[in-house]
Amino acid sequence: MVGKAVTLMIRFKDDEGTWKRRPAARGANGRVKPGHALSNDKIVPVKNWTYDLRYTAGINSRSRLRMETELRVLSNLPRGLRI
Repeated sequence: MVGKAVTLMIRFKDDEGTWKRRPAARGANGRVKPGHALSNDKIVPVKNWTYDLRYTAGINSRSRLRMETELRVLSNLPRGLRI
C-alpha cells in the first residue's frame, strides 16, 4: 500500500540570516497560527516567512517522492482566512 502525507511547514529567516524550516504551529482550536513555528515543542513567532507544503508518497523510505510547494503568504492575512 502506498503511503501519502502532506505536512504544512513554515520557512523563515532566523536572527543570523539563514533560512529555516519548521512545522507550522497550531492554536488550541486546531487552526494554523499565522507567523508562528513549532520549535522544540514551543510556539515561536517568526518574521519573513512563507508556507511550504511538504508532500511525500512512496512504499518505503528508499522510494519516496518529495515535492515542496511554496505558498507565498503575507504576514497580514485577511481575517477569517483558513489554511
